[in-house]
Amino acid sequence: MRLAASALAMLAPATLRADLDRAALIPLEGRTVTALALEGHNVTRDWVILREVKTRLGEPLSVVTVVADIQRLENLAVFADLGVRAEDDGAGGVRLAYLLREMPAWIPVLGMVYTEENGFSVGPGVSFTNLAGRDIALSARAYFGGTRQYWLRASWPWVAGD
Repeated sequence: MRLAASALAMLAPATLRADLDRAALIPLEGRTVTALALEGHNVTRDWVILREVKTRLGEPLSVVTVVADIQRLENLAVFADLGVRAEDDGAGGVRLAYLLREMPAWIPVLGMVYTEENGFSVGPGVSFTNLAGRDIALSARAYFGGTRQYWLRASWPWVAGD
C-alpha cells in the first residue's frame, strides 16, 4: 500500500510550479505529523490557507495529500512560489512546513481603450489580487479622453464560506 501511494505521488501533476521534492517526502510517509507550520505569508490569512490544506496534525503523512495540498494552494492564485519542508522530529514523527511567497497584494495599472465611435481613452486603475487576505480579487479602472468609462470587477470564490 505504501509503495503504491509513493508511486502515485511520483506521477502527480508535473505542472506544479511549487518547489516540492517528492523524493524527500517519501521516506517520511506514514509517520505521524507532529507539527504543521505556515511560513512566509504576510497578507493571506491562516484560515484561508488551512482550508486548502487537508494534511492534519496527528494523522499519518501522505505524500499524495501533500501534493494535492500544494495544488489547491496554487489554485488560490495568490502565491508566487510554494514549497514544503518536512523533517524528522526526533521522536518518530514529522514536522511539516508549507513555505509560501505571496504575489503583491495590489498592482497599479495604466489602461487604454479604443472604440471607433469615441477614439482613445486612457486612465488609471488598480488591481487587488488578495484583498483583505481572503483571496478576493478586485479590479477598478477609470478611462478618460474620447469617452468616460468606469470599470469594476470582483471575484470571491468563497463568498459563502466552506
